[in-house]
Amino acid sequence: MLTDALNHFFVLPGWTTISSLLLLVALVVLPATLMLNVRRQRANRRTLKELNTRYRRIIDGTNAGTWEWNVQTGAIVINQRWAEMLGYDLSELQPATIETWKALTHPEDFQVSEQALRAHFRGDAEHYLVDIRMRHRDGRWLWVRDSGRLMTHTSDGSPEWMFGTHMDVSAQHREREEQDLWLQRFRELSRNVPGTLYQYHQLSDGSSQFPFASPGIEDIYGCTPEEVQEDATVVFSRIAQDDLERIATSIQHSADTLSLWHETYRINHPLRGEIWVEGSASPARQTDGSTLWHGYIHDITELRHAREQLRLAASVFEASLDAIFITDEHHRFLHVNRAFQAMTGYTLPDLQDKLPNQILAVPGSPGLIDQVSEFLDSNDNWRHDVEVSRKSGEAFPADLTVTTVRDTRGRPSHHVAVFSDITRQKAHEAELDRIAHFDPLTGIPNRRLLTDRMQQAIAQAQRSGERLAVVMLDLDGFKPVNDRWGHEAGDAVLVEIARRLKQLLRAGDTVARLGGDEFVLLLRRVESEAVFHRVLDCIRQPIPLENGNAHVSASLGVAYFAGEVPVDGDQLLRMADQATYQAKAAGKDCFVVFSETDQPAPAPRPEAAILHGQP
Repeated sequence: MLTDALNHFFVLPGWTTISSLLLLVALVVLPATLMLNVRRQRANRRTLKELNTRYRRIIDGTNAGTWEWNVQTGAIVINQRWAEMLGYDLSELQPATIETWKALTHPEDFQVSEQALRAHFRGDAEHYLVDIRMRHRDGRWLWVRDSGRLMTHTSDGSPEWMFGTHMDVSAQHREREEQDLWLQRFRELSRNVPGTLYQYHQLSDGSSQFPFASPGIEDIYGCTPEEVQEDATVVFSRIAQDDLERIATSIQHSADTLSLWHETYRINHPLRGEIWVEGSASPARQTDGSTLWHGYIHDITELRHAREQLRLAASVFEASLDAIFITDEHHRFLHVNRAFQAMTGYTLPDLQDKLPNQILAVPGSPGLIDQVSEFLDSNDNWRHDVEVSRKSGEAFPADLTVTTVRDTRGRPSHHVAVFSDITRQKAHEAELDRIAHFDPLTGIPNRRLLTDRMQQAIAQAQRSGERLAVVMLDLDGFKPVNDRWGHEAGDAVLVEIARRLKQLLRAGDTVARLGGDEFVLLLRRVESEAVFHRVLDCIRQPIPLENGNAHVSASLGVAYFAGEVPVDGDQLLRMADQATYQAKAAGKDCFVVFSETDQPAPAPRPEAAILHGQP
């Protein structure tokens, strides 16, 4: 068919040979060209598809969220990862607009983002790049690196389409925050730690410098960090002449062997005079052959003085009248003095398998070693009253002081403990307490202790509703006893009355003496008035004296309390005292119960009760 067409055109009049050839070329080449273009388009589509797939894989590999923003309309197109990063499904955020992004962005960071966008739109920044906080679905804030670029403009040159990505950089921010925190801690530490933290650099030409030194270098060498940053000469000029050669030699040895440098030496401080310092530093060889140390130097002047004092104390160790023992850092016994052996009965061989807490204890608080160790972590002395167990099994109170001894590097190496027997002191304290709270004649509680116990009893009654009774007891016929037999006999009567009342009452009750012949009974859980009759009966029993029997009785005033109306101890005592007067007026040897509504009246009794106080 193609041949026929060619033959037809070739025989047309006016066609030249060249025209015929051109037509032939056109008819042959044009279809081939069209086919080639089709193939190229297909190849381009495949290439674009492959590139698109590749870019998608790259995006997926970077775990980035993508966004496309129409600046003019506010519409944004985001991918699934953008939504997942914030805990959402993509469908939950559709239709997405710039307002969606604003709602999820921290208000403070939104302003930062706006400033970065304006700079990018103006052409001041090639890319838009900010780290912002975005709220996760669960309420926490994530750090997101928001980056993008404006790709198209409108016909009037306004920003149109912008494309970008979101990357979760929370981990990097946490790491940076931790680094900032550690840096801040280091700055605070270097600024406040006693002594100086430093870098010492010995250069290949023999010169030296302190690239870094904390402010404490002024306390050590009397110079500022800036003065020695380029030249360390001033530091070496302050080292005592007798120590200078040794220090220089030790530094060179540390540089040659890359071994830890550690020295104790003297400094002639321009303001403080001669001081002792201790330094330690670790060397590292640099690529240029120089050596760089990181170290710490601190003032040990006071520590050396303390050690001298300790050595002096050791000379009188055996002569001390106080018990002394020394332990190692693990609290194992190393030495005990003669006073220790005399007080406890233990010799050093007896203590080889023992720890201090096996013979020393803080009453009511177990774990002596733990308490001491925890305290001595930050202190050099610990003091407390303890109980010491003798080898015989007996125990006595002691005043214990533990002091930490530190080695040349400042680490605890030993503990020195001193204690003395305070048995007499404790007995004296107990006697003072007894005098303060107990009646010296009868040995029963006085008004002060009674007041404390009444407060406790009232509180208990308010909680439980139990009936409480305060009984004022005034002896009848006590003055004639004093007049007839004298005050010693009167005292004997009071002592016997106190003994009888203590024997009569229950363990939870209290009998107290207010003074003279007045007593108070504090009775808990009173269920009947029978107890008052027993009190009257025990008092009226004859009291044997050296020259005969004394006879007394008692008038009782009773005030009840069951927690209904708030009262205090003084009110109950006044109520009981008023009832006592009524009992006296009623003929004595009886009891009267206080009543606020009725006039206090004596308990009913038959004629015989006038003499004996019994119904």
